[in-house]
Amino acid sequence: MMAAAALLLGMTGCSEEDKLDSMPEPSSVVWEKGVLPGRFTVNAKGLQVQFAQGNLQYQASSHTLRFAEHQYDIVGDATIGNVYENGVKSDNTAISSDYDGWIDLFGWGTGVNPTLATTESEDYIVFSEWGNNAIQNSTGYTWRTLTSEENVYLFHGRTNAANLFGLGSVDGVNGVILLPDDWTMPDGLSYTPSTTKGLEWNGTYYFNENADNYSHNTYTIDEWRVMESAGAVFLPAAGYREGTNVFLVGIAIDYWLASQNGTTASGISGNSKRLHPHSYGDLYYGDCVRLVR
Repeated sequence: MMAAAALLLGMTGCSEEDKLDSMPEPSSVVWEKGVLPGRFTVNAKGLQVQFAQGNLQYQASSHTLRFAEHQYDIVGDATIGNVYENGVKSDNTAISSDYDGWIDLFGWGTGVNPTLATTESEDYIVFSEWGNNAIQNSTGYTWRTLTSEENVYLFHGRTNAANLFGLGSVDGVNGVILLPDDWTMPDGLSYTPSTTKGLEWNGTYYFNENADNYSHNTYTIDEWRVMESAGAVFLPAAGYREGTNVFLVGIAIDYWLASQNGTTASGISGNSKRLHPHSYGDLYYGDCVRLVR
């Protein structure tokens, strides 16, 4: 899939110590049933969704689906990533039907077969919703994947959309930050919309070829806890997979959407220069999945 990106969170003006002293304590929100608190409008009729607490992960040996514990968790490959099982680093290149680590890069619509890793798009034609499965750290909700139309509305159609997303990093992990409809900036922190730093809409995607947009906003873990308690969502740049090969971990933002066009499907794609609310990729690509309710 094409990689695009453009999200900035900024902290300026005062020292790190001053900022931490002035920040409120994170709310006591426990992500009950895996749901983040922010609400996001995704169509002109006013439909709102909430995001899962993290990207979807799967352990083949126990047939377990779960949401990542943190929004900035990425499996990556053998060397890059921050997800472990029993002290051993998980690795998307080890994808198999009996792998005892975790994976988070899935072929399109593989809700009934998360470890499918062929490079033939015909093997993925029938979409199976990941959210129809039991998810270990979530019960009682129906989860689903956003459509292409909903995602374009989220990034470009809702009220004040251009000021409610930006590129940045959390604990050194690059990605895109989304702010809810009713966003209020927590005391002691600041945020810079990517569109105020040169990111432009060309009718199809946002671009800023002359900047590393990931550098515009950075958060520590403690700072991010405050942001997400106020409703912020982070989609980390976890890379993508082809077969058992993984590419651009920490650089490429690639997430599946639920809209299909023959042997391709739509997705979010991004990098430090661009952000595509809907690009198209071959169905066999392994991309991240972030579900909504």
